[in-house]
Amino acid sequence: MDVRRSADFYNAAGVCEMTDPASEASAFAVQKVHEPLAREIRPGMRTLDLGCNAGRFCFAMEEMGAVPVGIDCANVPLEHARLLAAKRGSRCRFVLGDLNHLPFGPDAFDLAVFPQNIIEHSYDAVDRLAARLTTVLRPGGKLCVSARDELLKHGGDREFLDRYDAATGRVATVYTIPGKGEFEGSCHFWTAAFAVHVIGRRLRPTTVRQLPNGLFWLVFVNDKSA
Repeated sequence: MDVRRSADFYNAAGVCEMTDPASEASAFAVQKVHEPLAREIRPGMRTLDLGCNAGRFCFAMEEMGAVPVGIDCANVPLEHARLLAAKRGSRCRFVLGDLNHLPFGPDAFDLAVFPQNIIEHSYDAVDRLAARLTTVLRPGGKLCVSARDELLKHGGDREFLDRYDAATGRVATVYTIPGKGEFEGSCHFWTAAFAVHVIGRRLRPTTVRQLPNGLFWLVFVNDKSA
């Protein structure tokens, strides 16, 4: 992920009804994985939302009993999250930062979540993130990933294949925001099996489950010694 381009896009996009945790319309994202996520949460658990945007997963995990921290590269949605946290009297904390360089010390978290945004990151970037999580997560800590399998999603889509670079997995994309212009971006072609392969080099996979809504729920454990 090009952090600057991503920040420019999400700052320009701002917070809409579909991403605002204060709006019922944004609840769909959490609802898709509520059951398996709630199963992992314990009271007082220190959780990290990787790419939190305006914080809907952080607030959801807090309702489940966790003490969440969210990190994102875009300050506009983070400011919205902070204002909402203050309004709610929430303990959620929101950090402006880069997933390539997590600004947290050893054993800072019991659980990290990577909810449906793995496609924004290259294979090398996810490998580096997983390596960093072996330090940031406590021994026995977990990483939970939810993602669609792009092979199942796009199959014989000719337009998609025209934008797809098989050597890197990158899919060239241009996003248009009315009144703000066009923003160059990219996503990457992830399958459930390849996510298990890449992340599994650093963290041990324990769960690979396809949910009724088509998402895959992947859980990895940090096996490092204390």
